[in-house]
Amino acid sequence: FYEDESNDTGLADNLSSPIAGKLKINPDFSKNKFSTANTYWVKVAIQKTPQSDKQWLMEFYDQTIDQITAYIPTRDGFKELKLGDKVAFKERIFSHKNFQIPVDNDAAGVTTYYFKIKSSQKADIRIAFRSYNRFIYYALNEYFLYGIFYGMILIISLYNGLIYLAIKEVKYLYYVFYLLSVGIFAACVDGIAFQYLWPNHPHWNQPISGLSSYLIVVFALLFSTHFLNLKRRFPS
Repeated sequence: FYEDESNDTGLADNLSSPIAGKLKINPDFSKNKFSTANTYWVKVAIQKTPQSDKQWLMEFYDQTIDQITAYIPTRDGFKELKLGDKVAFKERIFSHKNFQIPVDNDAAGVTTYYFKIKSSQKADIRIAFRSYNRFIYYALNEYFLYGIFYGMILIISLYNGLIYLAIKEVKYLYYVFYLLSVGIFAACVDGIAFQYLWPNHPHWNQPISGLSSYLIVVFALLFSTHFLNLKRRFPS
């Protein structure tokens, strides 16, 4: 990869020297070293084996990356593909919370993929290379677990909402709002909210994530204050 501090480097620059020589492996790089002010270029070379009976793809794990421009090699040069949480969900090749790029495996040899990455928050640039079979298997299990998690949040919220309607104690209402805020924030981080709640409004991702994290603190404090009955126990 190469960290572009000028943010002006294009694909043509990465294909020729001296920029091409700056694309190097750095095993010490981590998410904490990611600079939101710079653009990152990632180069991935793949040795293809047409005799394989499987289809393959590359996958970015971090759903919060703002912009990923994938340059996919073709016979006529490179095809550009826009990904990221600033692109409408319907533009993705796969309807999945992560970002996937199919890998053609028709001819033998080495092909090189380039990725231009820019994000307003620290990004985890991890790329998985896997078969379609493996992707489908883990994706189904992952969404099943997400269903259990968010289902529990909704059930507990509904239960406490019914208690509030029965006894009219406001602490139960605050607890419902707290649980819903936790659920929305988690869904924003997972990419589930973007997929199911506002797929055509990518500009909502960051504001709603920030608002939900703020509401978690607010309703947690309100619930704790009423649950512990602080006004009666510690009058001012």
